[in-house]
Amino acid sequence: MSWFGGTATLGECPRWDGDTQSLTWVDIDGGTLHRAVLVDGAWGDTQWSVGAPLAGAVAVDGAADTYVLSLGGDLVTWHPASGAGEALSVLAPDQGERLRLNETVTDPWGRIWVGSMAYDWTAGAGSFSVRHRDGLIARVIEGCTITNGVGWSPDGTQMYTTETRPGAITAWRVDEHGMPTDPRVVVTSDGTDGNPDGLAVDTEGNLWSAFAGGGHVTCHSPQGRVLHRVGVDAPLATSCCFAGPERDRLVVTTGTKRLDAETLRRHPSSGRVFDAGVVGATGLPQRPAAPTSPPAT
Repeated sequence: MSWFGGTATLGECPRWDGDTQSLTWVDIDGGTLHRAVLVDGAWGDTQWSVGAPLAGAVAVDGAADTYVLSLGGDLVTWHPASGAGEALSVLAPDQGERLRLNETVTDPWGRIWVGSMAYDWTAGAGSFSVRHRDGLIARVIEGCTITNGVGWSPDGTQMYTTETRPGAITAWRVDEHGMPTDPRVVVTSDGTDGNPDGLAVDTEGNLWSAFAGGGHVTCHSPQGRVLHRVGVDAPLATSCCFAGPERDRLVVTTGTKRLDAETLRRHPSSGRVFDAGVVGATGLPQRPAAPTSPPAT
């Protein structure tokens, strides 16, 4: 298994852009956005410093080199040449010292979903919010602790959300408005082998979850049965996605945060992005964010 990229304190939010054939990810604490392309089996990495905490970045459909960043408590439109543009607040101004955003994904309809959590991991302080296509932001799932990976089934009828604390992946039925309802927990963890963090869904509907503190990605069936496991030489595995022209290469982000000197000595590649290669699965496409349009009047 190979690795690439710089050493991140908290690498997260890997996304494969099929239009540009590029992989992006962020270092939350380092405040850097990374983009890599695969050439002759090797990854070349470009990075930009955009500010911290940077919880994620998603490309905007039809707008070259334009991203929506989860930066601080806002969703910020950003371009490498022009910098930051429109900002939409997810967190209230008085929440910024207690909470930060965590995890940023798009759903099958191009809406952006973003989680939040307390810096001190206060139970129940976090939530999942959605930015609708008209630019309005709504808090949808409340009472969360450490929000993390979000995904959808291939047919869009099931949504999955992760809470690293207490350690669970929840399946939700998606209603006629594209909103989650009828939750049921499908994966639980007691933390002895890590807890679920970021996730990816493959074309068979299976859930690939990076286990923070466990140093592995585990594939579960939609019902939660363990099907496969891929280890990485980094205890803090944070998220994963399927990359490459066929979306069949599993890539895993990792971090160094809170790892002691002895652990870093034994796992010197911690903080890099690992390329596990072909693992017998194909990931669902990660849709770019739909451009916002004013609400109808």
